[in-house]
Amino acid sequence: MLAVVRLRGTVNVRHDVAETLRVMGLKKVNSAVLLEDEKSKRGMILKVSDYVAWGEANAETEKSVKGVAHLNPPRKGIRSIKLKTPAGELGYRGDKVNELIKRML
Repeated sequence: MLAVVRLRGTVNVRHDVAETLRVMGLKKVNSAVLLEDEKSKRGMILKVSDYVAWGEANAETEKSVKGVAHLNPPRKGIRSIKLKTPAGELGYRGDKVNELIKRML
């Protein structure tokens, strides 16, 4: 399973990117969703990778996030929502996405 967390809003965003976020179920900032690891889902994630953090979900994350979860802002803040990993929080984070979600619960 892949965990996807939306970190940015959709002001001045291309229509197709905003539509992809909506289809994925990420309608609000700080919302998370679990998706099956399929080629089509990865294509959608790559299209919106400038607005989300994503990676492989562990068993604990799968238990805590059911459907679309609306989370709190992360404790101890976010390094940057404009830069991709490793300098910021956006993009592919691997196992570290579980730590981000844990800080947001």
